[in-house]
Amino acid sequence: MRTCYYCDSILTNRNRSAEHVIPNALGGRLVSYKLLCRSCNIQVGETVDAVLVRHFHEFTNQLNFTRDRKKQVKDRRTNAAEETDGQNEIGAANKEMEQDIVLRGIAKIAIGFYLHKVGERRYADIGIQNLKGELPIHGMARAIPKPHVQHYGDFKPKHTIKVTGSPTTRMLQAYVLLFDEYAYLVNISDRYDGAEIAFGYEAELKSR
Repeated sequence: MRTCYYCDSILTNRNRSAEHVIPNALGGRLVSYKLLCRSCNIQVGETVDAVLVRHFHEFTNQLNFTRDRKKQVKDRRTNAAEETDGQNEIGAANKEMEQDIVLRGIAKIAIGFYLHKVGERRYADIGIQNLKGELPIHGMARAIPKPHVQHYGDFKPKHTIKVTGSPTTRMLQAYVLLFDEYAYLVNISDRYDGAEIAFGYEAELKSR
Protein backbone atom coordinates (compact mmCIF):
# COMPACT_ATOMS: atom_id res chain seq x y z
CA MET A 1 0.00 0.00 0.00
CA ARG A 2 1.47 3.32 -1.08
CA THR A 3 1.79 6.22 1.34
CA CYS A 4 2.72 9.86 0.89
CA TYR A 5 6.44 9.93 1.59
CA TYR A 6 6.16 13.40 3.14
CA CYS A 7 3.33 12.94 5.69
CA ASP A 8 2.86 9.12 5.67
CA SER A 9 -0.86 9.27 4.91
CA ILE A 10 -2.20 6.40 2.80
CA LEU A 11 -2.62 7.39 -0.83
CA THR A 12 -6.11 6.81 -2.19
CA ASN A 13 -7.96 7.81 -5.33
CA ARG A 14 -9.34 10.76 -3.38
CA ASN A 15 -6.10 12.28 -2.07
CA ARG A 16 -3.37 11.16 -4.46
CA SER A 17 -1.86 13.73 -6.80
CA ALA A 18 0.00 13.94 -10.09
CA GLU A 19 3.55 14.71 -9.02
CA HIS A 20 6.04 15.85 -11.68
CA VAL A 21 9.32 14.21 -10.64
CA ILE A 22 11.13 17.11 -12.32
CA PRO A 23 8.97 20.24 -11.95
CA ASN A 24 6.69 20.92 -14.88
CA ALA A 25 7.91 24.51 -15.08
CA LEU A 26 11.40 23.13 -15.82
CA GLY A 27 10.03 21.00 -18.63
CA GLY A 28 9.61 17.85 -16.56
CA ARG A 29 7.16 15.35 -18.04
CA LEU A 30 7.58 12.25 -15.87
CA VAL A 31 4.48 12.07 -13.66
CA SER A 32 3.88 9.73 -10.71
CA TYR A 33 0.77 9.15 -8.60
CA LYS A 34 2.72 7.11 -6.04
CA LEU A 35 4.64 9.82 -4.19
CA LEU A 36 2.71 12.66 -2.55
CA CYS A 37 -0.80 13.35 -1.35
CA ARG A 38 -2.50 16.42 -2.80
CA SER A 39 -1.91 18.70 0.21
CA CYS A 40 1.79 17.82 0.52
CA ASN A 41 2.23 18.21 -3.23
CA ILE A 42 0.89 21.75 -2.98
CA GLN A 43 2.86 22.56 0.17
CA VAL A 44 6.22 21.33 -1.09
CA GLY A 45 5.53 22.72 -4.54
CA GLU A 46 4.85 26.24 -3.28
CA THR A 47 7.99 26.27 -1.13
CA VAL A 48 10.74 23.99 -2.45
CA ASP A 49 9.78 23.63 -6.13
CA ALA A 50 8.92 27.31 -6.56
CA VAL A 51 12.41 28.33 -5.38
CA LEU A 52 14.07 25.70 -7.59
CA VAL A 53 12.15 26.96 -10.63
CA ARG A 54 12.98 30.58 -9.86
CA HIS A 55 16.66 29.64 -9.54
CA PHE A 56 16.67 28.54 -13.19
CA HIS A 57 14.34 31.32 -14.34
CA GLU A 58 16.81 33.24 -16.51
CA PHE A 59 18.06 30.04 -18.14
CA THR A 60 14.61 28.59 -18.85
CA ASN A 61 13.45 31.89 -20.35
CA GLN A 62 16.01 31.39 -23.10
CA LEU A 63 14.69 27.95 -23.97
CA ASN A 64 11.62 27.43 -26.11
CA PHE A 65 10.29 24.18 -24.62
CA THR A 66 6.77 22.97 -23.99
CA ARG A 67 5.19 22.42 -20.58
CA ASP A 68 2.33 20.18 -19.56
CA ARG A 69 -0.56 22.67 -19.49
CA LYS A 70 -3.33 20.13 -18.90
CA LYS A 71 -3.04 20.16 -15.12
CA GLN A 72 -2.41 23.84 -14.50
CA VAL A 73 -5.67 24.42 -12.66
CA LYS A 74 -4.87 21.71 -10.12
CA ASP A 75 -1.10 22.16 -10.16
CA ARG A 76 -0.70 25.25 -7.98
CA ARG A 77 3.06 24.67 -7.91
CA THR A 78 3.36 25.43 -11.64
CA ASN A 79 1.16 28.50 -11.32
CA ALA A 80 3.15 29.76 -8.35
CA ALA A 81 6.43 29.24 -10.19
CA GLU A 82 5.33 30.93 -13.40
CA GLU A 83 3.17 33.74 -12.05
CA THR A 84 5.45 34.97 -9.29
CA ASP A 85 9.05 36.04 -9.34
CA GLY A 86 9.79 36.16 -5.66
CA GLN A 87 6.38 36.94 -4.14
CA ASN A 88 6.15 33.79 -2.02
CA GLU A 89 7.40 33.60 1.56
CA ILE A 90 10.72 32.08 0.56
CA GLY A 91 11.54 34.95 -1.83
CA ALA A 92 12.68 37.26 0.98
CA ALA A 93 15.20 34.75 2.35
CA ASN A 94 18.90 35.37 1.99
CA LYS A 95 20.94 33.77 -0.78
CA GLU A 96 22.40 31.06 1.44
CA MET A 97 18.97 29.92 2.56
CA GLU A 98 17.70 30.02 -1.02
CA GLN A 99 20.64 27.86 -2.16
CA ASP A 100 19.77 25.35 0.57
CA ILE A 101 16.22 25.18 -0.75
CA VAL A 102 17.50 24.72 -4.31
CA LEU A 103 19.49 21.70 -3.10
CA ARG A 104 16.38 20.39 -1.34
CA GLY A 105 14.59 20.69 -4.69
CA ILE A 106 17.31 18.62 -6.35
CA ALA A 107 17.07 16.07 -3.54
CA LYS A 108 13.30 15.95 -4.07
CA ILE A 109 13.88 15.04 -7.74
CA ALA A 110 16.25 12.23 -6.74
CA ILE A 111 14.01 10.84 -3.99
CA GLY A 112 10.90 11.07 -6.14
CA PHE A 113 12.52 9.22 -9.04
CA TYR A 114 13.93 6.50 -6.79
CA LEU A 115 10.62 5.92 -5.02
CA HIS A 116 8.71 6.05 -8.30
CA LYS A 117 10.87 3.30 -9.78
CA VAL A 118 11.61 1.15 -6.72
CA GLY A 119 9.43 2.21 -3.82
CA GLU A 120 11.77 1.12 -0.99
CA ARG A 121 10.82 3.90 1.42
CA ARG A 122 13.13 2.72 4.24
CA TYR A 123 16.20 3.58 2.20
CA ALA A 124 14.94 7.10 1.53
CA ASP A 125 14.00 8.01 5.11
CA ILE A 126 17.18 9.98 5.87
CA GLY A 127 16.93 11.74 2.52
CA ILE A 128 13.33 12.69 3.29
CA GLN A 129 14.49 14.21 6.59
CA ASN A 130 16.98 16.31 4.61
CA LEU A 131 14.23 17.34 2.21
CA LYS A 132 12.04 18.46 5.12
CA GLY A 133 14.88 20.54 6.55
CA GLU A 134 15.24 18.32 9.63
CA LEU A 135 18.87 17.57 8.68
CA PRO A 136 21.44 19.79 6.89
CA ILE A 137 20.93 19.43 3.14
CA HIS A 138 24.61 20.06 2.37
CA GLY A 139 25.38 16.63 3.78
CA MET A 140 23.12 15.10 1.15
CA ALA A 141 23.12 17.10 -2.10
CA ARG A 142 25.77 19.17 -3.82
CA ALA A 143 26.54 20.66 -7.18
CA ILE A 144 29.32 18.95 -9.13
CA PRO A 145 31.16 19.81 -12.37
CA LYS A 146 29.02 18.99 -15.37
CA PRO A 147 30.35 16.46 -17.90
CA HIS A 148 31.97 17.87 -21.00
CA VAL A 149 29.73 16.95 -23.90
CA GLN A 150 30.37 18.28 -27.40
CA HIS A 151 27.16 19.06 -29.21
CA TYR A 152 26.71 18.96 -32.95
CA GLY A 153 23.98 20.37 -35.15
CA ASP A 154 20.66 21.35 -33.61
CA PHE A 155 21.26 20.93 -29.88
CA LYS A 156 18.20 19.96 -27.82
CA PRO A 157 18.79 19.96 -24.05
CA LYS A 158 17.57 17.09 -21.91
CA HIS A 159 17.16 16.10 -18.28
CA THR A 160 18.96 13.03 -16.94
CA ILE A 161 18.63 11.11 -13.67
CA LYS A 162 20.75 8.08 -12.76
CA VAL A 163 20.36 6.08 -9.55
CA THR A 164 22.85 3.54 -8.22
CA GLY A 165 22.77 1.48 -5.07
CA SER A 166 25.48 -0.84 -3.74
CA PRO A 167 25.31 -3.00 -0.60
CA THR A 168 29.13 -3.11 -0.68
CA THR A 169 29.60 0.63 -0.27
CA ARG A 170 26.22 1.02 1.50
CA MET A 171 25.58 4.05 -0.73
CA LEU A 172 22.36 4.85 -2.56
CA GLN A 173 23.07 7.80 -4.83
CA ALA A 174 21.47 9.78 -7.62
CA TYR A 175 23.08 11.85 -10.34
CA VAL A 176 20.83 14.65 -11.57
CA LEU A 177 21.67 16.63 -14.72
CA LEU A 178 19.26 19.40 -15.73
CA PHE A 179 19.29 20.91 -19.23
CA ASP A 180 22.62 19.12 -19.91
CA GLU A 181 24.16 22.00 -17.94
CA TYR A 182 23.61 21.73 -14.19
CA ALA A 183 24.90 18.59 -12.48
CA TYR A 184 24.27 17.43 -8.92
CA LEU A 185 25.11 14.40 -6.77
CA VAL A 186 22.56 13.32 -4.18
CA ASN A 187 23.40 10.83 -1.41
CA ILE A 188 19.97 9.39 -0.68
CA SER A 189 21.29 6.93 1.91
CA ASP A 190 24.57 5.73 3.39
CA ARG A 191 22.89 2.68 4.94
CA TYR A 192 21.82 0.88 1.80
CA ASP A 193 21.87 -2.92 2.09
CA GLY A 194 19.52 -3.89 -0.73
CA ALA A 195 20.32 -5.44 -4.09
CA GLU A 196 22.79 -3.87 -6.49
CA ILE A 197 20.79 -1.44 -8.62
CA ALA A 198 21.45 0.93 -11.48
CA PHE A 199 18.71 2.60 -13.51
CA GLY A 200 18.06 5.94 -15.10
CA TYR A 201 15.82 8.33 -16.93
CA GLU A 202 16.53 10.66 -19.83
CA ALA A 203 14.08 13.02 -21.51
CA GLU A 204 14.71 15.56 -24.21
CA LEU A 205 12.89 18.84 -23.77
CA LYS A 206 10.26 19.22 -26.46
CA SER A 207 10.34 22.41 -28.51
CA ARG A 208 7.21 24.49 -28.96
